[in-house]
Amino acid sequence: MNYLNLKYNLIFFFISFIYVSTKYFFSIIEFPNENFILKIMRFSDLEYAYLVESFSRFDFSTDWSYFEKSKNIIGFPIFSIIFHAIAFKAFGYYSFYILEIIFFFLIICIFFKILIKLEKDVLKSLNGILILLVICQFIEFGKFYDPGLFAKFNPVTEFIGLRFPRPLVTSVFALIFLINLMNITDKKFIECKNNIYFISLSLALLVNSFFHLFFIFFVLAILYLIPKLLNEGLVDLNNKTKIIFNSSLIILVGISVFFIQQSLSEIDYSNRIGVHYLNLSDKLKNSIDFLKIYTKAEYILLFLICLSLKLYFNLKKKKDIYNKYLSIFWLFIISSFISPLIFIFLSNKVIVSHHFLTIIKFSLFLFVFISF
Repeated sequence: MNYLNLKYNLIFFFISFIYVSTKYFFSIIEFPNENFILKIMRFSDLEYAYLVESFSRFDFSTDWSYFEKSKNIIGFPIFSIIFHAIAFKAFGYYSFYILEIIFFFLIICIFFKILIKLEKDVLKSLNGILILLVICQFIEFGKFYDPGLFAKFNPVTEFIGLRFPRPLVTSVFALIFLINLMNITDKKFIECKNNIYFISLSLALLVNSFFHLFFIFFVLAILYLIPKLLNEGLVDLNNKTKIIFNSSLIILVGISVFFIQQSLSEIDYSNRIGVHYLNLSDKLKNSIDFLKIYTKAEYILLFLICLSLKLYFNLKKKKDIYNKYLSIFWLFIISSFISPLIFIFLSNKVIVSHHFLTIIKFSLFLFVFISF
């Protein structure tokens, strides 16, 4: 089994290397005299590159102007770029290329493990990975021919893609969350302590790298774990309490870092990234706006397809482990739909709400994809 793991890890690393390097290969053909570091910078978002370089020096002020000196730190989510900042210290701008391969390798490896759990067939799961990558490339190339049409498929490449830091880094955190949630399906709560801690760690990393996904996954974890705890009753209550306390502490560390960073950040940073405050009437208006969006044909059609597939598997495989795993991805859909409404009700401010909609569409796509 170790030999098989090594074999498929090598296959995935080769796929990742080719997938990432293709754009650089074509760039070398088109601009043969251009320095490789310049190619890396051209393929990167320069704002994030500057942040990585700045954070690598433990400089969180990011003073890019000699005239307007910052008094506080920048509020950009640090957990999504911390690995690149560490690697930058050793490899400089080459670290972007190296970590692009490594993080994409992790994405397809973990996704492969998810498919293996669902399919129990290595070849079919490998084909599933290849099909997913073909879909992503088809979407990316399609944008050159019909940007308006293929932009509708952005939610797929927003989760399986090379853009740094999202989805390249954040999708690794998200997939670690999902695979560990799947790993506790047939175990008692007390037996899956390590999985619970990995779930908590994923949430702690997501809260300061992709807050919208953190909130949805937090709701998903509650919807999935509380019924599990209630079904098991009061058995091993002390140990369960200890696990819940420790996992909550891990999440609170991530949340604390997020709020401390925001409270110490430049006042105008929140204005620049589009934060706006909500009063009661705003909350009501935003909630109604989300409900109106949910009634659009694309959401209704995708939801009905997913519902039909869920009912089909309920009838065909009532007690099958596949159906238990599938229920996690069904809850992902439910959590995606209800989380924006819960968040608007609880929070007094909101930022880039369309990220919630992107996650909803991806949850629907993911359910259809793994069902087939």
